[in-house]
Amino acid sequence: MDKKKIIWKDRKRTIFGLPLSFTVYTLTGEKLLIDTGFLNKRQEEIMLFRITDVTLIRRLSQRIFGVGTIHCCSADKTTPEFDITNIKDAKYGWYSYVTRFALPVYGENGDIERYNVFRAILLVRHAEDKRLY
Repeated sequence: MDKKKIIWKDRKRTIFGLPLSFTVYTLTGEKLLIDTGFLNKRQEEIMLFRITDVTLIRRLSQRIFGVGTIHCCSADKTTPEFDITNIKDAKYGWYSYVTRFALPVYGENGDIERYNVFRAILLVRHAEDKRLY
């Protein structure tokens, strides 16, 4: 994977908000990678266009240590729901935008024959520096 394509990368945090686990979350422009394990490694790959809903969960203990959990629902068959657990600065949020649009297809005589309908999904992270990624 090309380093410059990585938009965000963080570790699951454990006690006191310290990154002492073997779970790493990596977000690129096209997918979210979840790497788990130390001896037995596992990597899950969720395409961003499959993510349909994002919810931020911050329990009291998570707020004290500045972490949070992002619950994601996706159209992925192997991972329909998953959590990005105990990540730093989760309070700045993730937002999912879904839109649909249609483009006309014209025939040879210039009349509209049909419309091609498209669905676009955008997953955006709002950072502390007020920038969107």
